[in-house]
Amino acid sequence: MRFTRLQTWIDSQYENPRGIVGTYIGEKMVRQHRVEVDWTIEQLHIQLDNRVLDLGCGAGDALAQMLRGFEHVHVTGLDRSPTIVRSALRRNRVDVQAGRAEVVQGDLGTLPFPDAQFDRVFSIHTLYF
Repeated sequence: MRFTRLQTWIDSQYENPRGIVGTYIGEKMVRQHRVEVDWTIEQLHIQLDNRVLDLGCGAGDALAQMLRGFEHVHVTGLDRSPTIVRSALRRNRVDVQAGRAEVVQGDLGTLPFPDAQFDRVFSIHTLYF
């Protein structure tokens, strides 16, 4: 019974990371999802001055990868976890300050953006949540 509750709590951290354990889980997901992130960015065929939205951006690794790989791109990450949004902001601090990136706390069900703001939109490992 205790193991079941512990496993449920750990699973909930993947769905909505919280606190220091959530920060650790976010960084663990960065390492776990590197292959998917690289493949997805390749599939986006990003062009000069594209605006890209990452739904469920996690700790912001995909945002960082795009910012390193494409000089004239603006990226926005959306995640519902305040813990993970802080991690993504930390990871992309310089580009957020320069206006090339933003990270927003919010819900995929009610996107807090005007229509037709983005040229590319993607999401990795979020649909099952």
